[in-house]
Amino acid sequence: MSKLLMSAATAAMVLLAAPVSAQWYVGAGIGSAKISNFDPGSNGVTFSGDTSKTTGKALAGIQFDPNWGLEAQYVSMGSRNITAQLNGASGTATSITAHEWGLAGTFMYPVYQGFFLHAKLGVSRNYIGSGTFCVGATCSSINGKSQTEALFGFGFGNKFNEHWSIKGGYENFGNFVATSGANNSKKKGSNAGLNVIYSF
Repeated sequence: MSKLLMSAATAAMVLLAAPVSAQWYVGAGIGSAKISNFDPGSNGVTFSGDTSKTTGKALAGIQFDPNWGLEAQYVSMGSRNITAQLNGASGTATSITAHEWGLAGTFMYPVYQGFFLHAKLGVSRNYIGSGTFCVGATCSSINGKSQTEALFGFGFGNKFNEHWSIKGGYENFGNFVATSGANNSKKKGSNAGLNVIYSF
């Protein structure tokens, strides 16, 4: 959490020093987020379920000049349907939510007639929910938590005019962490999507 607070404080100082010519923007998008399946749980119970889900994304940022900027985002990574299994038998299924908050510096490189490449590097705050699962009388729990990780991404886009643009690409959020009994499961999370941007 301290890393995220330090990043937010740094971002605030950068914004205060932003030139008058800097351009603000907001955006929204959809995509597909992936979190790998969990490791075996406790009491012999294992888990299986969705790895990829449709995502919704909201973002806001500032473009200091044609190349450099700063961007904050929130990604809803969907509800993942997880099923408990023990000795070949299946038990209860529960939906577990996941989401991500991110703050990153951005770089944009114009290519040709409005098309551009872009990249980002920053910090991500990843959260995955909790759930209890039973196969007969044998139960196990997934205990979700928040985790601060490095964030990076890259992609392409097209600026149609002064106000409207689209950009798509891939983002890696680092680890999403959950525990089950004595097991600490770390799984990589990522998102690939397309965003519509409005600059003021």
